[in-house]
Amino acid sequence: MALLLSRKLGVYVKSTARNEDSVKNDIRKVIKDQELIGNLSIKNSVSDIMARADFEVKTVSMSVKVTPPLDKGTKARITWIAKQLENAKKKSDGAFDLIEKDILVEANVKHAREHLRVPIHSLDLLLEQANGKEIQAFNIVLMSKYGAGFGSNKKFISLIEKMILDYYAGIVQFLTNWNRPAPKL
Repeated sequence: MALLLSRKLGVYVKSTARNEDSVKNDIRKVIKDQELIGNLSIKNSVSDIMARADFEVKTVSMSVKVTPPLDKGTKARITWIAKQLENAKKKSDGAFDLIEKDILVEANVKHAREHLRVPIHSLDLLLEQANGKEIQAFNIVLMSKYGAGFGSNKKFISLIEKMILDYYAGIVQFLTNWNRPAPKL
């Protein structure tokens, strides 16, 4: 995925560093949790893309972390991320439409054990669930169920390559983090 993105973007995309210990850790993780996780780091993008393959339910998910305006309330933060996603939809020339049904918005709530996760079309539901809680960040997740294609080497590679390109073209390239404004005199 890193090589494919590097070639398409014209910038170096760094993947998770691998050594002998990390391969052993990955094997243990597959045996224990039935999942494999990796990161792709792209210079000047909103965050690293985390890719996760879940062998138990045969899904692949990719996510990026976006920091909302931390000087605003929960409703303003949810509105802000909704506008970011709406902007991505307008600018993506159809790439967003290809993956829209598989996009989830995950809110990282301060002091919560689990994140709140809703489909992209149910952001108003996120407002109800996060009522009175502080959202620190959002993860924009693309989750695809591969089914039988998960076990096929050739089909899995073509599906994951298409997924990463669609995800980057439809969403990632248009997202930005909020930056705290400079202090005023």
